[in-house]
Amino acid sequence: MDFTNKGDSIYHEIQAVYARSVDGDLLHIAKDVNQRTGNAWPQIWEDLHAHLVDSCSPLLRDTGSVTSTWEPSISIPWVEEWVDPWASYENNPQSNSTSGYAWDAPSLTIKEYRRPGEKQVIGIIFLTPCQSSGVIDAKFRDWFTSLIISETWLGLAEIPRKSDGDGDRRYCRAITDIFEEKLRNISTDDQWHNGGREYFEDRIHFHTARMVRIEACLPAFPCKSSNPDKVAGPEPDQSEELALRRMAEFAEDVGKVYPPGIKVSIISDGQVFSDCIGVDDHTVDTYSKALMHTREKVLGPETEQTSIGFYSLRDLFFNNPTIRDSFEPKTVAHVEVPHFISTRLTDAAELSRKILIAGCQINPEALRAKIDGRDQSILALYKGFSKFMLEDLAKHPSTTGLTKKQCKKLSSKIAFEMISRNQAYSNLVELLFPLHLRLSIHAHRNNGPKFGIQLLSHETCKTVKSLEGGIPETSDLLHIPTPWHNCVFRFEGDHISYVTKAKVILDALRSKKWKGRWVEANSEHGGHFVFEPSKQMKQRRPSRHEAVHVRPKPRRFSSKQGDEVRPCLQRRRSKPVDDIDLTHHRSSSTPWINERPNVLRRTSTYDAKPKKPTTVPKADFNSPSMRQKLMNMSREEIMRAFTEFITWRY
Repeated sequence: MDFTNKGDSIYHEIQAVYARSVDGDLLHIAKDVNQRTGNAWPQIWEDLHAHLVDSCSPLLRDTGSVTSTWEPSISIPWVEEWVDPWASYENNPQSNSTSGYAWDAPSLTIKEYRRPGEKQVIGIIFLTPCQSSGVIDAKFRDWFTSLIISETWLGLAEIPRKSDGDGDRRYCRAITDIFEEKLRNISTDDQWHNGGREYFEDRIHFHTARMVRIEACLPAFPCKSSNPDKVAGPEPDQSEELALRRMAEFAEDVGKVYPPGIKVSIISDGQVFSDCIGVDDHTVDTYSKALMHTREKVLGPETEQTSIGFYSLRDLFFNNPTIRDSFEPKTVAHVEVPHFISTRLTDAAELSRKILIAGCQINPEALRAKIDGRDQSILALYKGFSKFMLEDLAKHPSTTGLTKKQCKKLSSKIAFEMISRNQAYSNLVELLFPLHLRLSIHAHRNNGPKFGIQLLSHETCKTVKSLEGGIPETSDLLHIPTPWHNCVFRFEGDHISYVTKAKVILDALRSKKWKGRWVEANSEHGGHFVFEPSKQMKQRRPSRHEAVHVRPKPRRFSSKQGDEVRPCLQRRRSKPVDDIDLTHHRSSSTPWINERPNVLRRTSTYDAKPKKPTTVPKADFNSPSMRQKLMNMSREEIMRAFTEFITWRY
């Protein structure tokens, strides 16, 4: 979406993030705006090398951990090509346009860093606006750029290729086949077979060519919804466990065909949106800790070979002790975080949101202009978020006293803020995980850079819309709902799981048509509901088009010759009374007609719901044995049996 290219954050100032060798060979470019860095690298290295020699920088040696910052002169040709004199004025209308190019044009900065234990050097090239802008604190800009070059995942760039090309391509095809079969979500405008599959193979080819573990990232598992009609509680249950098991099975399948395997880093976005979706920050922290225990139950204790990892927003910013200690909270004190509903905030989560906004936020005016301009893709996203938030916050205390119009207005404001934060979070993931395969729980066209996945399997987890008919009404969805907006139930003795809204389950239990209970989490499974199979599930109705056993029509014949010809019914010989079995009328588990060939059923073309069949008596109702059997039958069953008896006999 092109609106993301406009903004005043540091993300939009960054022109390139790269990895180079000590000798100046360009190893990898993570972000290259308009392909400028790759084309200009020979000139960049010539000037950069001269600067490093003059300053006797340790970056020219292959040992030591050091940071170097350099602001090249504006007279360098490749710098003049990047610095647009109108860029400052466009992002900064308040600046004085008459003061001249030398004052209003942004300056270019190159910062490099070599991590401990690595020989390669990580560099970042970014433009800084003129001093009159005042949008971002200079100290915060220095801290955030240091965060990027110290934490971005470019460590694999220094590993040389090891395969001959054909072998790693076979690995790519095998892994892609597994993803397509096991995990891929098919969207309505899916482009997987129109370039998406090739893009996917190219992303993992970087790893297979070096025979290293494939790295993937998945922003997901924020927290349980605040709507009690959707979930059974605020902590992870069996739905999260099923999702983690599915990801673990996918990683296991990849490991069978590619020995280094794959690791999926789950980046929780709970702290990004918690204040928008009506969830307290400490509830998000509790959910994340419980989710770690669920991961240990599925995979065991975390090791270097664990296929699933977890990160929170705070982990991305403050995992490095050096970066954490050098941060000054006052540098983002002026950043405002909009809050539209009442939730309890924590200082740590609020600080992380301020850093995210200052570092990666898009321009809100540009986003609003796209929505007002009826841009189809963004407008559809905006309407989808608005509808979702209207439903998700229906039971929140902040909305219970509002009118329907006020709720719609509130959900629209929250939807706008969520789109803005979602894109900011995506920008941050792009900077910190440049070599990762990017997965998403949302529907995408699957042609890159993101690929949609199904967290819950269609084979072992069915989506239920209703339980009113006595039999679960399932639906085949292209995208199975997420665990944090639903809950799971099972039937006793059945291995299939069913996912639905909590309201569907609670309404079924209140109606007395179903018997069930909540099962707490234990060492074997997560918390879920368990139902006893209903009478309708035990007694499966046959389809109207199924074959049934119907008694033959009465044979017509004529009287003796000379008499008036008239149709007559041939009377059949009845069987003894002892052969009659009417006890099945009292049983609740009686098989239906297609399982009992001696059962007769009368059907009609207008009867959509066939009546329960009965066994036709084949003896006189006056016999003592028959009367004894009739005493155990209800009035309705007696009348039905008598009617069929008369029809059969006469």
